[in-house]
Amino acid sequence: MNKVSIAFVKFGGMTAGGADRWLQYVAAELPKNRFDVTYFYSGSAAPERLAWMRERDVRLVRVAEKGRSPTGEWVETDLFEHLDESRFDIIQTAIAGPCEWPYPLFTKPVVQRIALDMGADLTSNVCHAFFMSHWLRRRWSLKGGSRLFSSVIPFGFADKATDADLRHELGIPQHAVVAGFHQREDDDTFSPIPLAAFTKVAKENTWFILMGGSRRYQEQAALLGIDHFRHVPHSADPIRISAFLNTLDVFAQGRRDGETFGYVFAEALLHQKPCLGHAAECNAHRETMGPGGLWANSREAYTRHLERLLSDPALRRRLADAGYAHALHTFDNQRGLAAIIKVYEDIYAMPQWKRRLLRASRAIRVFLRDIRVYTGIALLFRVRRKILHLTGRLY
Repeated sequence: MNKVSIAFVKFGGMTAGGADRWLQYVAAELPKNRFDVTYFYSGSAAPERLAWMRERDVRLVRVAEKGRSPTGEWVETDLFEHLDESRFDIIQTAIAGPCEWPYPLFTKPVVQRIALDMGADLTSNVCHAFFMSHWLRRRWSLKGGSRLFSSVIPFGFADKATDADLRHELGIPQHAVVAGFHQREDDDTFSPIPLAAFTKVAKENTWFILMGGSRRYQEQAALLGIDHFRHVPHSADPIRISAFLNTLDVFAQGRRDGETFGYVFAEALLHQKPCLGHAAECNAHRETMGPGGLWANSREAYTRHLERLLSDPALRRRLADAGYAHALHTFDNQRGLAAIIKVYEDIYAMPQWKRRLLRASRAIRVFLRDIRVYTGIALLFRVRRKILHLTGRLY
């Protein structure tokens, strides 16, 4: 079989975020005797991720852009000066869910990694969609996506990179019980729940540490007067993240919009840490935790669970052991990579009849979606007409 040539194309693409990391790991780990990979990215790159990709000899191409227009096009980009579609068999990307520029412009098969619960792209050139969680795939299929041409493949997890921790650096005693989590620096993900709960249950030997996250967490800690709080600057370095996780006794996370998968939970479990999460808009991270954590449907429940975890070492050990076993089975990079390779090679060898079936199935789903939309609009007009008639404004 000839090498399968794949262009990885992503707006941004070189950050430490979950979707970007998934693409980076796939591009880096595909066997070079079977695949020819070029990774196109834009904007600023996390230095640690850039170095990691270069160490693995991935062909990188940085393209210019000045943001996105209101309709989603990349502004002042030279993407197509660098990307010659005829050189590739497959275009791989990661999108939020709905159709995004420039992927409908390609004639070659497009494969997506869906990141958010925001819709489904039914463009005829889309051949497959990858998901990290069954929850997100179910949500996507309700919006018109085809389960037949999609799969759930968790992949791209960093192994434990060090046995060191940060307790000495942060001035935290070895006997202390430490809760905390790490998160990107983004005000939109800020959740007041973890620190508010911690301040209610904190004791002399309990600490809370945060890596990265919104500045609002530090402001909240100061406002609540939490003495045993430490902040660690955000890092994309796997060794630094691993040392941070080794410092924790409990991975107690908060995030306003939830997680559609939860890399942070998966890697906490792989570091044998019990997890605690709370309900939000996206609840797939409950699936990610499996038996390795506690789940709170309210602020009060989060506070109760955190108190139990901080005070009960036997509970921590039991959840950590169960979560680690779950993570070893579920988040197996080798098995995930094999499944991804099979999808790519199946697409490369896909016969014409199957391509036509794919296009036909998408056309049918678009038709059914439009019927639902237009039926809904017609119903709204009928209701409006009835209201106007009853109020005497329409005769």
